[in-house]
Order: sequence, then C-alpha cells, then structure tokens
Amino acid sequence: MAPMPSQNQNEDPSGNLPYKQVEALAWVCQECEQECVQIRSESRCICGHRLKEHHREDETGSHRCKNSKCSCPSFFLIVAEGSWILRCRCKHRHTDHEPTTHSCKKPSCQCDKFDSPWVCNCDHAWANHKQMMVKRQVVDMSALVGQASSIDQVTIQGGAAVEINRWDLINRGQE
Repeated sequence: MAPMPSQNQNEDPSGNLPYKQVEALAWVCQECEQECVQIRSESRCICGHRLKEHHREDETGSHRCKNSKCSCPSFFLIVAEGSWILRCRCKHRHTDHEPTTHSCKKPSCQCDKFDSPWVCNCDHAWANHKQMMVKRQVVDMSALVGQASSIDQVTIQGGAAVEINRWDLINRGQE
C-alpha cells in the first residue's frame, strides 16, 4: 500500500491561518486507501484503555499502555461509537481478549485472534483495515495567538466559521 498523503482538506483557502504538520494515528482501509477513522485520545484499545492512557515509545508509532497492571505492548484500535463497541466473531468483547496475543481469554472459546465481521462505512471488512501513522495539517494555535496583537484579531480573523466568530454580526436580544 502506498503511504498516505498528508491531509490537506482542512487548509484555509484564504491563507490567513498558520498550519503545522503533525504525525497522528489513523485507521486506513488497505483496499480503497481511505482514512476511515481518525484515532483520537479517547479512542479505545483492545486492552480496555484509551489512547491517552498509552505512551508513544518510538518513531514506528508503538504506543505502550501506561497502566502498570496492563500487559498491552501497543495500542490496537477497537472501533466504537457512543455506547456501541466492536465485538469479535466469537461474540466476546475486546476486553475478553488478551492484549498481547489478541486471543480470547474465555476458557470455553476456541478464538485464537480478535476478528470482527463488522463492515466499515467504506464498504470493506474490518480485517481489510490497518492502523498506521499519517501526517496531518492542523491549525497552529500557538502561532495564531502569537501573531495576533489582541484577542479580537484572533476571533475576527476568519476561518471555517466566520459567522460565529464575528462579534459584530451578533444581534443579542433581537429576533
């Protein structure tokens, strides 16, 4: 699979906002090469802890769990949305699987590796996805605040939602 291009869809067309490039984890489809899930600090791992409870150890993107009682060697995304969370084909939860081998911990279960029948919004199977490091363009807030001489310049300067950042457009108490 070709390396993912940097994500430029969030760039400011007016060129007013300063951007910086950061490395981030993403869940990418190996068939359509689409970034299906942006892995955020609240994303869940197979060990039951969130990404923010893992520590990035090296440039390969390995994120070891910070919890001293956890044997998780690296963050492994489990797709979740609200109260819904991905389950294995064996019908057991991700936390019922060993974080190191991903095999099911239930004594009567024959499952040797976490695998889900779930199909992503890109219409490809869960197994066709891979967690990887991508480069992403994000607004550099420290540079934005640093270049402004007052807070009004930061809020009025523009961006994606000019209508909510322009104080002069707000009519309070009027219908």
